[in-house]
Order: sequence, then C-alpha cells, then structure tokens
Amino acid sequence: MGNCCAAPKNMQSESSKNSSVIQKQLSSDMENNANSTFVSDSPSKQDSVSKHEPVEKLRLDSFEKIRQIGEGSYAKVFLVKKVDSEEYFAMKELKKVRICDQRSKERVLTERNIMKTMIHPFIVQLHYSFQTDDKLYFILDLLNGGDLFHHIATSGKFKEKRVKFYAAELVLALDFLHRHDIVYRDLKPQNIIIGKDGHVKLTDFGLSKDNFSEDQEHTICGTIKYIAPEAIAGHPYNHMVDWWSLGIIIYRMLTGKLPYPTTKNHEVKIFIVKCKIKISKRKFSRSAYDLLTKLLVKNPEHRLGACGIEEIMSHPFFKDINWEKLYNKKIKSETDMKLIPKDMIDKDIEGSSMDDNDFKAGNMLGQTFENFTYTKDQLLEVCPRETEI
Repeated sequence: MGNCCAAPKNMQSESSKNSSVIQKQLSSDMENNANSTFVSDSPSKQDSVSKHEPVEKLRLDSFEKIRQIGEGSYAKVFLVKKVDSEEYFAMKELKKVRICDQRSKERVLTERNIMKTMIHPFIVQLHYSFQTDDKLYFILDLLNGGDLFHHIATSGKFKEKRVKFYAAELVLALDFLHRHDIVYRDLKPQNIIIGKDGHVKLTDFGLSKDNFSEDQEHTICGTIKYIAPEAIAGHPYNHMVDWWSLGIIIYRMLTGKLPYPTTKNHEVKIFIVKCKIKISKRKFSRSAYDLLTKLLVKNPEHRLGACGIEEIMSHPFFKDINWEKLYNKKIKSETDMKLIPKDMIDKDIEGSSMDDNDFKAGNMLGQTFENFTYTKDQLLEVCPRETEI
C-alpha cells in the first residue's frame, strides 16, 4: 500500500503503547495455537485433549433440538443440547441441495476451516461438524445475547462508550483474520453476535476468503450497504474492505442509521461508488468524527489501516482502551446478556419441506462432502499443519 507514514503526534497516546503490547500478545498466541484451549460461552470443560485419544463420532441424534434461534438465506440455527454431556450449543443446519455448485461447496468448507483453526476470543468457535445424506451441520459456541442488528433495532443507537467497546473487539478479531491472510468480506450487524458476558464474536464465514491474493480478487460479495467502494466497482481489493465495513457499522451504532440518503440497493451501490459520505461534526464527538472520516475514505490506500493496524489501535477514539486487557476479557462489558431474546425463539423447530429451488439443485442430495466431519478433539492434530504461523 502506498502513502504509509508515521501517525501524527496528536494520535500517539496510551492506546498506542497498549497496541504494541497486544501485538506481542497476538504473535505469541499464534505461535501457541496448537496448544490452545477453547474460548466458549458454552459450559464446557477447557482441558486439552491428547491426540492419541479416539475421535468422537457424532450423529444428529447426539444432539437434542430445543428451539430455532436464527435463520439466514441458506441455513437455520438451533439451540441444541448434547445428549451425553448436557452441554448447550448452537447448531447451524445447511441443506445440501442449496449448495448446488463447486463455489458454494468451497465456501462451506472454507467456513468450516476458518472456525476450526482461528481460535480467538472474539471469533465463534467450531466444536463439531458432521453430515447426513441431505444436510450439513456445524456445532458452534452458544451466544445467547442476540445479534448486533437486534440490539440496534431495539435501542435505536448506542452510547459512545458501548460503541467503542464493541468496535475495539471487532478490530482485534479482524486483525487476527488478516494476519492469517483471511478477508472477512461480510461484516454487518447480523454477523456480530453478543455472548452472555456482553462480549462480541464474529460468526458466519461463508463469504470469507482465505489464502487471499489481491491480484486475483474482484468478486463482489457481502451485503451491499456494507461493501467497500473498490469492491462494488469491480476493482482488485484486499483486507481494507473490512475496515470500510467497520466504519459503516460504527456509524450505525452511533446514530441508529446508515449513512445513505436511500434504502434501495441499486441506488446505495451508486452512492457508495460515486458520492462522498457526509458526516456531520455536530452528531459525533471529535474523535468519533475523525475516526469515521478516516475509515470511510473511498481510496483504500488512504483509508485508516492502510499503513497497518497500529494506526487504528492508536487512534484517539480508542485512547481509553487497554488492548491487552480487552483481548483477555478483563474489561467487563456494561451490557450483560442473560437470555436469548424472545423474538428469536418463536419459530417452529421442525424443518420446512423442500421448495422448487431445492428440486432444481437436487443433484447434491446424498453426496458426501469429503473431510467435512470434525470434532474439537482433533484440534491438536489439525493446527500445526493447517494454521500458518
């Protein structure tokens, strides 16, 4: 990236010192990934498992479905209980008939591999994966605080302190992915889940790209209102698209709204590419205004973060953040989440019947996805050879 320079003196703060500390902490964690224990909201044991122990084989009846807690375009999510241990998890269920081409299949396997190997406090962890003749299953951390979209819709907007807390955790999660050559590409409130402890976790890596190469990537993917202008325009892009999306999310958390004069997707696309987002100084604190104006820059080479994660972590908006304590969850959230929101659990857990599109894609029915099955017992064997250190 061009135009990289040292951060201005007025940006140097206690946060800058803390960011240096957390960089060392993150590097150390990557080196020790193979010996990591699991970070989970589920009440599970945290003991390391010997690679010589037999791998647990799971079936659908290994889990009891309790209720549906979410639904997307391609998957449903259920609250489930593991029968033998009585642990609670989230089960993501995908129909094979929906995965109707090679690209879709690759995305499912990429999602599985990312959640399996990217062990981080603010990234949802995969505990198990298995398949039946017609469906694929991910068994994930149970995060019972609901998604960020739900809370924005309920609260309208957040106080700046709360926004700063969530944004800082997202910065650490995104930077961790970027260090492993993964671009998230679908950062939006619906993919940011809050745990019972009030901390956030990224979920849904179906559109993420691993082994990323800027020279090869022109794919437009994600949710239009959060996609960076270089991606919408079809230009080659890199991890900087995630920092644009973070800027949009911070704007929305602070205002309760998106920064566009229209809600129509085709008009939003044109606006993002051709128009400058207007940010009013009157609506934001000085540091929040400065952060937004630097994240929402159309040219990715001039966007905050182009010169490295340090310039985001040392920005005055995050001056009160102790990055090391935040990473270790030693900073308590002011918003504890005790229960799954009621409007997320009112759907029938019975699977719906296949629709016309299912029959059109029916050639995937019964096919086996090789190397899909996984249990957390395999982590010690997997990380050394699949995680780049």
